[in-house]
Amino acid sequence: MADSDKPLAFRESNNELWLAPLDGTMLYVDNSDTPEQLDPMNYKHFGRPFMREGLPKLEWGARTDAKSISDIAECHCFNGGLLISSRIRAVIEALDNTNLEFIPLKIRHKNNAKLLADDWWYCNVYNWKDAYDFEKSEFQSEDIIALDEEYMGDLLLVKQFGSKIIKKISKLVVMPQALEGGLFLARAPMPKICRRVFVGHELGREIVSIVNARAPRQKSITLEVFDPTVELNLIPFPSLDKNKPTQSPDSLFKNLLSGLFKPN
Repeated sequence: MADSDKPLAFRESNNELWLAPLDGTMLYVDNSDTPEQLDPMNYKHFGRPFMREGLPKLEWGARTDAKSISDIAECHCFNGGLLISSRIRAVIEALDNTNLEFIPLKIRHKNNAKLLADDWWYCNVYNWKDAYDFEKSEFQSEDIIALDEEYMGDLLLVKQFGSKIIKKISKLVVMPQALEGGLFLARAPMPKICRRVFVGHELGREIVSIVNARAPRQKSITLEVFDPTVELNLIPFPSLDKNKPTQSPDSLFKNLLSGLFKPN
């Protein structure tokens, strides 16, 4: 399968800009009228609407090492969403804003809390797609183990898409809708797939072009041609340099689970 026939996914990173719980990262879950703190380990805090009509509006906060907002890229991915500038929001909405919500985001300096921007957004994605044809794909799977009542992790997310969890894929058939439209999540009984934020090729190229035109080179954004059938499946986009060393999605996500705060 050619790289042009594979979905594009965002890398998750909190190295330049990260959500700051103390500055506000509350959300509404299920039918509760009381907001609770975002927890990336809780499957209910992923792939669902966070706001509720008729209830107090949410406002989130983020922190950065940068002295100026112009020193960071305008798009960062974390936990089923994007931290974006108003300019990137306009690009997304112009092409396809299906099942997205935009939470106001203020950005402050990590040390002195100086306000650097109050016109950014957290774009929460809950646009689920059937991006892969698992009936025609080839993979190894196993039964999902019995779970404790207190458990709220990834296995409950996976269980929404099947009674078995996929452990290894040897052939993955991509459906046309995985290459089209805007931002989306992919239904799949496999964390390394259903935990990723994907983007249609047209919007992906537009975001990369706009962000990298202004961002310092070391802070530019990279999309990846997503292929979980290989061990190192993250191919930089748009260069598509297959020889460049990359991290697996699992290692990237494990690094993020150290918390919403940036490590000291």
